[in-house]
Amino acid sequence: MIGPALPRQVKLFGAVSLLNDFASEMVYPLLPAFVTGVLGGGAVALGALDGAADAAAALVKLVAGRLADRPSRRGPLIVIGYFVAAAVRPIIAVTAAAWQVVGLRVVDRLGKGLRTPPRDALIADVTPEAIRGRAFGLQARARSCWCRHRTVGGVGAAEPARGRAHGDPREHRPGRVRAAAGDLGGAG
Repeated sequence: MIGPALPRQVKLFGAVSLLNDFASEMVYPLLPAFVTGVLGGGAVALGALDGAADAAAALVKLVAGRLADRPSRRGPLIVIGYFVAAAVRPIIAVTAAAWQVVGLRVVDRLGKGLRTPPRDALIADVTPEAIRGRAFGLQARARSCWCRHRTVGGVGAAEPARGRAHGDPREHRPGRVRAAAGDLGGAG
């Protein structure tokens, strides 16, 4: 039995999460090379990059969770959280020092910490209890779909070269695309 459909808000948040993580995965895997190679930062800068960012997100989640207890504050917190992340990522390209990248990454994670608790509270509010697990499952799949299947665009783009040596260059790509599409389709 499939059960009732997921609420529209849950599907929209899933799409926004997917696109937001797609944008993150286009920028953040390059940061270690950018910080060490271009900006001349060392191991301390790389450690500070993720350590400070994760700590900031965790601390802000505490405050945002408290604020999310009031339904009227959820929408603005979610919008501000996604806006901060979207606004900060392009600025990383014009940084001139490793500490600037660390600071911008921290601000990006502050946005994540700000949006996550109110988004989850809103999803819980609009979803019937019987399908709440499916709703949060869709969110988790949307957040991780691109990360697990970045081969669609990344390694998948290199597969035709490998495929030429082993047969048809298109033989690998359709399976990757179907896997990524099925990841989201199976959760909804």
